[in-house]
Amino acid sequence: MTTRLLVLYGSMYGKQAAEANALVAAMADAAAEGARSVEGVEVVVKRVADPLEEDAPDRTAAAPAVSFAELQGFDAVILGIPTRYGNMAVQIQDFLRQMSGHGRQGEVVGRLVSVFTNSGGWGDPAILPLFPMLLSRGLLVVGWPYSSTADPGSASTQAGAEARAHGRQVAEVAQRLRR
Repeated sequence: MTTRLLVLYGSMYGKQAAEANALVAAMADAAAEGARSVEGVEVVVKRVADPLEEDAPDRTAAAPAVSFAELQGFDAVILGIPTRYGNMAVQIQDFLRQMSGHGRQGEVVGRLVSVFTNSGGWGDPAILPLFPMLLSRGLLVVGWPYSSTADPGSASTQAGAEARAHGRQVAEVAQRLRR
């Protein structure tokens, strides 16, 4: 039985966002690579559409946007969150608000979720408020592997080996739960 994992990330546009986008995209790609290293796991990389995208499409994004209907087809989601001044990007906030109705309808209940950000570790003010929000929607949170001396979730090291370990850990936990 194939385990399906979605690596989903937000991307901001504008000159100031270019560095954050590059780091979040690199971390998403590394997490996807780690998840793909687990036999029997299918990995898809997508992005969260910007609420204003109809007016100003994000032509710099490499990954296609995700729809809520697609979420039902995945066992686990790794959510990459670009941040600025300690806040998560507005399209992620909007996506999570919209997810509230889907959580009430049971569409996302029981799915695994894990998060990373481009700005710091678990103490990042953008990540901490997410956990109650994700849990209240019935999602099961998977933490970062504490596999090195790096701060778990820290953007300074996560674009490489740590992000791959993160993707691998989420994929392995998802597989265990499917058995």
